[in-house]
Amino acid sequence: MDTTKILLTLVAALVLGIMVAYIKLQKKAEQESSYRKRRPLSSTEQAMYWRLVKALPDHVVLAKVALNRCVAIKGAAFDVLSRESLDFVVCNKGMQIIAAIELRDANDASESRRNAEKMKEEALDIVGIKLFEWSASPLPSEAFIAMEFYSNINHGSDSMTRLAA
Repeated sequence: MDTTKILLTLVAALVLGIMVAYIKLQKKAEQESSYRKRRPLSSTEQAMYWRLVKALPDHVVLAKVALNRCVAIKGAAFDVLSRESLDFVVCNKGMQIIAAIELRDANDASESRRNAEKMKEEALDIVGIKLFEWSASPLPSEAFIAMEFYSNINHGSDSMTRLAA
């Protein structure tokens, strides 16, 4: 009898050990599958990025820029605008912001999303950053981008190049 109890205890301990090891392996597999490398820009955003680079060769094009890197935000707007980003920001070679570009699609956004977009537009307008809003489908051509962009640049003698409002 004592041998049987010892044998059953050993088998139970072995089964328990196998179960614990299996659960640990499964958790590790779940953690590993929780992370995967992805591209920072969608295919549409990548296409637009390269069009901007070609259309604006004397400028620096940045993608997915946090709004608070372009506009100092204080007060009540901070809660909403601190989480906002801009699809593209165009700078001169001195890294001064010339314009912001947002791609718009036909999807109807929620009211809170529309309010956040309106606040973003107002903030950019207040600090003098020209906002271009272009359709994501179809994307504007390089020629259209260059024409719209350069027709809005103020070529004044300011140390900071600005776009006309």
